[in-house]
Amino acid sequence: MNVLGRGVEFTGAVGEYIFIYDRMASMLQDRGILAGGGSLSPISYSVSGPVGSRVGKIEWKNAGIAQSSPTPPNPSHFINCQLWLYEADGRLEIHFGPSLTTTTTFYNNLIMLKTYSDNATAVTPIGNPNAPNFIVESCLTPCHGGISGNPASGVVYTFTPTLITAATSAQLAAQVNVYPNPAHRQLSISLLVSTTFDLQARLLDAAGRTVHTFNISKQAAEPFTTMLPALPSGLYSLQLAGPKTILYTRRLMIEQ
Repeated sequence: MNVLGRGVEFTGAVGEYIFIYDRMASMLQDRGILAGGGSLSPISYSVSGPVGSRVGKIEWKNAGIAQSSPTPPNPSHFINCQLWLYEADGRLEIHFGPSLTTTTTFYNNLIMLKTYSDNATAVTPIGNPNAPNFIVESCLTPCHGGISGNPASGVVYTFTPTLITAATSAQLAAQVNVYPNPAHRQLSISLLVSTTFDLQARLLDAAGRTVHTFNISKQAAEPFTTMLPALPSGLYSLQLAGPKTILYTRRLMIEQ
């Protein structure tokens, strides 16, 4: 957890993270310190369950609002939230507790939950804060959330691996250029977005059989060019896969 972030920021690996609450460029402070006393905003964690089905929980309790100058903010305002991490199926849950915020304590009273990948794609809740829809958007330019007001105490937001993968897939689909199409014996792939992992490319025939594979290193020169084997003319599918899942699929015509 990044306690010096713009709000409640849970930080993960490879540049992926989640904002639970956002206060632009300001920082959250301990509610007790704001009130001139001792700490009232503990951060705690626990892990429960057997190996393979463990649940990790991180709780931020009674977090105070951002400090402003020269007038300190109202220390009666606070937020409570938990991040639950499920080992068995990889889902993430945000559990909201009782909170009190206003348009002056958080940016336009917007609460943002975002899962970022290196290319700044986000899965963002929009609409009713107690029953939101989820969209995939690019945060290469600033984006400041899609819900207003506080989720009620007891509301849970769930991010599944499928939902998170959709963000990476959508971003790659918009920033991958494959040419020529139709291809002959040479194929070039231009990635307009960087990755922190190597990609495996697979060429599938019309029956779904893999007929050719090659790897694209994260350090590969731009664009990446490869020679294709002699394949029958026809329609194929090109897939780009990361360490865990297929991130990009495109139809490719091959002519001999």
